[in-house]
Amino acid sequence: VLFRSKFGASLNFIWVDDRYIDGVNYRFWGAMTKWDGGLSWDLNKYASLYVSTRNPTNQKDLRYETPPGAAKGVGKHLRHMEEYGDNWIFGVRGRF
Repeated sequence: VLFRSKFGASLNFIWVDDRYIDGVNYRFWGAMTKWDGGLSWDLNKYASLYVSTRNPTNQKDLRYETPPGAAKGVGKHLRHMEEYGDNWIFGVRGRF
């Protein structure tokens, strides 16, 4: 290998639109965007440092209900919220 970078990076996004729950047209999860990322730095040919993150903005999963007979989203109200928090991982990786 003539050239090998000492640094690495990744950034991943996922976007999900509103989606019905179990086919019930008045209960649905709201749209959301979540992202993950990572960085690494090779110290030498045997060791590297790294950091990874998942959902660093702490995006919540929100479930809504619309009054029966109304179109989806019209008069919607929040019924449930799931919060998983953000995750961070720091470490040293060794190669043998």
